[in-house]
Amino acid sequence: MLYTATVMPYKIALINDDDYPGLYHLDTVIDFMFMADILINFNTPITNDQGDVDYSRRRITLSYLKNWFIIDLLASLPLNLIMSVAIES
Repeated sequence: MLYTATVMPYKIALINDDDYPGLYHLDTVIDFMFMADILINFNTPITNDQGDVDYSRRRITLSYLKNWFIIDLLASLPLNLIMSVAIES
């Protein structure tokens, strides 16, 4: 997340991707790590109102979908891949 928060704005504003092809690959790896994080979050137990650990897949899924899923999904979109396909078309 530190890379995404610091390097990405700089890269978008000032760096030409053709000059640094390694950054394209690094961005792709980071995007896939965010996607893996989504899968992990669907399998991570939550704490219920009584403070007990809840392993119910249904409640875990509903809790994640209501809270962080949309933000995580938007963060994991591989924009560099989408933009490269859009530019080639």
